[in-house]
Amino acid sequence: MNPVLNLVNVTLEYPDGESTLKALDSVHLRVDAGEFFSLVGPSGSGKSSLLAVAATLVGQVPDSSSSTAKIQQD
Repeated sequence: MNPVLNLVNVTLEYPDGESTLKALDSVHLRVDAGEFFSLVGPSGSGKSSLLAVAATLVGQVPDSSSSTAKIQQD
């Protein structure tokens, strides 16, 4: 099957004062056409960050050539 959502090695960092906070660290997610999935986890585990990347609300980390996020449309 062809994926309708394919996240490969996604890393997302936010500035946190003098350092950065890693919200996502090398996340992989593939959802094929017709599949359903649930995203569960404790508060602060990166669920909303992952969905924001998937919805292209936030960009990839600069200089991260090994990360990809693709959403296929029919």
